[in-house]
Order: sequence, then C-alpha cells, then structure tokens
Amino acid sequence: MPVDLNDLEMAMEFVSGDLSFGAEAYLNTQSGQIHYIGDGVDEVVPDDIEDSDHYLCIPSKCDLGLGRRTVLEFVSRELPSEYDLISDYFSRKGAFAKFKHRLEQIGATEQWYQFQSLATKQALKDWCEENSVTYVA
Repeated sequence: MPVDLNDLEMAMEFVSGDLSFGAEAYLNTQSGQIHYIGDGVDEVVPDDIEDSDHYLCIPSKCDLGLGRRTVLEFVSRELPSEYDLISDYFSRKGAFAKFKHRLEQIGATEQWYQFQSLATKQALKDWCEENSVTYVA
C-alpha cells in the first residue's frame, strides 16, 4: 500500500520537533498507515510496533541530513557570494537563526523555502526507495 509523501513529511516534521516530547512515528509498511507516539498523542498503537518487521521508524530531518549540509548546498548553488559568511555561522551556536536572519536581509527567504522543500521531498523519496516503500507524491 503506497504512503502519501505529504503524510510522510508531516510525520518527519513531528519527530523532528522538540525532543523533550519523545516524539516518534512509525510507518506500517503493509497498510501505509502512520502511527504517532509522544506526549499529548492519544493514539492507540499496536503492541509490536517497535519489534515487528511491518513497521519502519520515520526518520527526523537530522537523520535525513537536512540540516547544515542542505543549507550549505543551497548557499553554494544559489548565493555563492554569501558562502563564507554563512558557513562561518555554522561553527557557532544559533547558526540557523543567523542564517534565516541573513536570508531576510538579502531577500532570499522564499528561495530558501523552495530549495528546502525540494530537498526534503527528495530525501524522503530516497528513504522510501532505500526501504522498499511505495509512495505517491
């Protein structure tokens, strides 16, 4: 049963959120259903969800490499004159906030969001293919 790529992206966002909530999501590879686990989630999940071969743990953005690497790829392709400045942000705390502030200053925020969206969808497609998961876009 194919999984909707948008549903998979929502689940990835869920598990990528605040780590203090213990958020997890699992894909039932037979039905395509996504189960959510975490503080504030009232869903009843199957008992064997963490042990069965029929479930895959949904990766986080970090698991898919959608952090620093994606930013630097974007900057090198789309804003090469900003590369040294922005790559320097990632040697210290608060890098993403500084990066987003810089994008606002130079009017490239929308460009970043489009790039990030495409990178996210591609990373999820790659994950599906690596795990033999059929998806619909």
